[in-house]
Amino acid sequence: MSAQFWQDPTNLLSAYQNACRSFDVDAAVSFFSADGQIEFAGEVHAGVAALRDAHLWDRGAQNYVAFIDLTLVEDIVYCTFVNQHELHRVLGVDEIRSPAQITIHAGQITSLRILEPEAESRQMLREKAASFLAWVRVHQPEAWQRTAVLDEVGGRTLYALAHAWKAATFEETK
Repeated sequence: MSAQFWQDPTNLLSAYQNACRSFDVDAAVSFFSADGQIEFAGEVHAGVAALRDAHLWDRGAQNYVAFIDLTLVEDIVYCTFVNQHELHRVLGVDEIRSPAQITIHAGQITSLRILEPEAESRQMLREKAASFLAWVRVHQPEAWQRTAVLDEVGGRTLYALAHAWKAATFEETK
């Protein structure tokens, strides 16, 4: 594809989204500048290694993402970041929607800033996750803490906990 194609933020974000959804970590990271960063939950993850780890977490947790409602203002794309990982699916939580800001310079993402989820998403998550959180704090507290580490093991741990909780609650209802 031509360099001009990648200068269009819509094309760039569509291709980045496709790389993320196919869990092609190398391709996803290649959309960022060498000093690119992701800010999530108030923490900044900067540089190629940190970006790689964040995308590995997504792969481990089977986190599906989308960027919708794009508005371009100079070199910043304002949008809604939509995600749903395995725990969300197991809990029956719809996609989580968060405002996001993506800065693009010279055809590469320099910053992806994901803000706090929308109120409706937060409320839905609180309601549906209560029994999981009570269970995980009693039965798997160390594993739960591990899910906060943005790397593939953290993502896989989240995936495993979702299914362990599902199996445990299924056994309790027998």
